[in-house]
Amino acid sequence: MPLPEHCVEGTRGIEIVDGVGYQPGDLRVSKRRYSCFLGTDLDLLLRGLQVQTLLLTGVDSNVCVLWTTGDAFQLDYHVRVLEDCTAGTSAEEHQAALLIIRALTIGRPVSSGEVISALAAPDAAA
Repeated sequence: MPLPEHCVEGTRGIEIVDGVGYQPGDLRVSKRRYSCFLGTDLDLLLRGLQVQTLLLTGVDSNVCVLWTTGDAFQLDYHVRVLEDCTAGTSAEEHQAALLIIRALTIGRPVSSGEVISALAAPDAAA
C-alpha cells in the first residue's frame, strides 16, 4: 500500500512536534523531502563544521530514516542509526528497513545506550 505523503515541504507532516524545541545557537535546516539531504544545505553545513559521523533517529525508519541514511552513506559520512530511537510504518517494514540500514552502516544494530556509553567513555573526548 502506498504511503501517504508526509515530511514533505508544504504538507502538515513537516510541522515541528510539540515538545521539540530549539536552543539558542542551534542550527536549523528545513527538510523538503524524505531525505534530509535532498534539496537542502545540510551537507554543506556539516562539511563546514567538519562533521564526519552522524547519529540518526526518527520516524519513519522505512522512509525518511532510510533515505537519509542512504544519502549520508553515499556522501561518505560515518552513519549510525539508533534503532531504539526509530519506528516504522509497520513492524515488518521497520525490520526490513533496519536490515538495509545495517548493510549501509556497520552491519549490526546500534542502540542509544551503546552510543551514550561510548560518548561517556574517558577516551571519547580525544
